[in-house]
Amino acid sequence: MPPEKFPQEKSEQIPLPATEPDLPVSRKCLLFHRLAYVLIAVVGIKAIAHSYGPRRSYHPHGRHNNRLTVSEREELFLSVPTADSALAASRDYATHPHLAGSVEDLEDARVILKLFQTEFNISCPAIEPIFPAGTLESRNATLLLTSRDTDSPTSWIDVYYPVLNTPLDRSLQILGENGETVWTANLVEDGDPLDPEAAKYRDYIPTWHGLSKDGDVEGQLVYANYGSKEDYDSLVAAGVDLTRKIVITRYGKLFRGLKIKGAQELGAAGVLIYSDPRDDGFVTVDNGFAPYPAGPARNPTSVQRGSVQFLSSYPGDPTTPGYPSYENSEPEEGKNIPTIPSLPMVRDG
Repeated sequence: MPPEKFPQEKSEQIPLPATEPDLPVSRKCLLFHRLAYVLIAVVGIKAIAHSYGPRRSYHPHGRHNNRLTVSEREELFLSVPTADSALAASRDYATHPHLAGSVEDLEDARVILKLFQTEFNISCPAIEPIFPAGTLESRNATLLLTSRDTDSPTSWIDVYYPVLNTPLDRSLQILGENGETVWTANLVEDGDPLDPEAAKYRDYIPTWHGLSKDGDVEGQLVYANYGSKEDYDSLVAAGVDLTRKIVITRYGKLFRGLKIKGAQELGAAGVLIYSDPRDDGFVTVDNGFAPYPAGPARNPTSVQRGSVQFLSSYPGDPTTPGYPSYENSEPEEGKNIPTIPSLPMVRDG
């Protein structure tokens, strides 16, 4: 059982790990991360719904009459969600995998499309309104949103074609002096049956970084705290050379992609990122709280996934900077993604 009261005084600060790992110099870390870059259709939904009521007339200068006031709209909006409905919606959409571009992703989009059609009394056309983005059908649907020829809501699905990646294989090992494997990381999260969906899909979406570079690299480990610019500057000032090293950092403080960008610019061969329990605050297993799903503490095997593209350069599809990723778009070489591999780690792996 968790403690009934929070401590009155802050516990003693846990010391930071040493910059260099406490391992024989001859030991090296082998990072293996093979990815397949594929062209996948990512589904997005565009919809608009006007307030229910009689057909509205138009002001000569383009303003609608008989529209709800701002306060009335806010009251209507706040009357819809409840704790129960929010929980039900979360369970409907989050208890099964729906990786971008997957079959489940498209099915979820169809479910939401059907929801819009039902809730907003949108007529269902004979042919399902799923259009490749940028086509004549998609453009006409978009123009209809601002047309004065209709006052009815509409909804459809636009399909885009950005470049994404999915892992084929990944592994992490520590090698001994003669190249033998002395430790192999567990890169799969715990499948506790108390959360049946999590147990069922424990490795359905593998532990990997979206848009990470593929590769098989080997090098000595160097700890870089949060992987911030200040952390890297401190290592350089201390005479640490990151060339061909594998940098290990912890999540937090800044976006994960920038941790890899900083290591890459200093010549590192790869990056490992883990979730540090010191960043979990008071609600931890060490403080008596049971880990999820039995309690509120973070499960020791949990892994933070996510994209590692360089958002400070530009967001979105790396191969279509500044313009939509239509099916017939001319792709460019992505310049906002890493050129070195990375992996998220299970803390208790």
